[in-house]
Amino acid sequence: MEIVAIGLNHKTATVELRERLAFSRHRLTEAYAYLLKYPLIKEALILSTCNRVEIYGLTDDEVCGISSLKEFLSSYHKIKAGDFEDNLYFYSGKAAVSHLFEVACGLDSLVVGEAQILRQLKEAYFFAQTNKATGKFLHVLLQKSFHTAKQVRSHTKVGKGRVSISSIAVKMVEETLGSLAKKDILVLGAGKISELIVKYLVSKGVSTIVVSNRSFWRAEKLSKTFPAQVRAIKFDCLIDYINTIDIVISSTAAPHFVIRYEDINKIIKNRKARPLFLMDLAVPRDIDPKISGLEGVHLYDIDDLEKIAKNNTQLRQEEIRACKQIIQRQLNLFMDWFKWEKITTSFKEVESEVQAVGVC
Repeated sequence: MEIVAIGLNHKTATVELRERLAFSRHRLTEAYAYLLKYPLIKEALILSTCNRVEIYGLTDDEVCGISSLKEFLSSYHKIKAGDFEDNLYFYSGKAAVSHLFEVACGLDSLVVGEAQILRQLKEAYFFAQTNKATGKFLHVLLQKSFHTAKQVRSHTKVGKGRVSISSIAVKMVEETLGSLAKKDILVLGAGKISELIVKYLVSKGVSTIVVSNRSFWRAEKLSKTFPAQVRAIKFDCLIDYINTIDIVISSTAAPHFVIRYEDINKIIKNRKARPLFLMDLAVPRDIDPKISGLEGVHLYDIDDLEKIAKNNTQLRQEEIRACKQIIQRQLNLFMDWFKWEKITTSFKEVESEVQAVGVC
């Protein structure tokens, strides 16, 4: 019995490939039902975020179990394995556990030290539990990863300051356009990333911030948590409103483009050379990448944040070393438990077989 993991992330795959293999939240029940039909996968967890797609599994056969997870990715998404297998990483045993702990602690993130990945991992665990995909082994593994992340947050400074996709995105906009104080900015989406974006924009003194979401009540709820310069607009008014603003920062959970090429192509002619800055933080992407070819439009996606993120990583090297020491201690504790449980489980299985044939 072994813990295995496969995946790809911002280091190994482009946003185009990551969005092809991403799992939407509303289809996770279907995905788990499909995955658990593989006889070698005893327990499983799917983690799908803007920067990574990973699957963790418990299997009786390490090599064939990893092969099953790869086959699942290919078959479920209807993508040839040859289109993505060179971008995959594979872990088993102690290496798989170590990788999960680093993910939980934010060390494997685009923005090192960001805390959002822990929330996403907890959500992934909730969905796995809801779909009866986890058992004793992954349950203890995930709980241990949460505990390790808490230890890292408590005993290091890796998460201090503004370390999130949202803060890096706002920083990039500011470095590209200069002061944001007199800019009109539209934020698409009403989730945690969008909330943090609005928070950072308010701190920069932006005079006009508009929030839009397909569910208007969520946009309105978000806007009311901030000062008067933040207001909500209905999703139906989105394209017309884009014609009046300078910057769009988008992070929705939509499975398709929210801003289409034909929409921007219509309005860009009326802007009279006024540039339009678009930042797409979603995976799958919210904004049609063809829009980047339009004159006067500057489109960036989550992969464009990498340069600023690398600077952040370099500044945190000392804290990263401290984090890894904590991870190593917790890793050893988990592996000791796992080895003992494997022995105990094997003994109980043999005992049951002996009793079944009537041997005392």
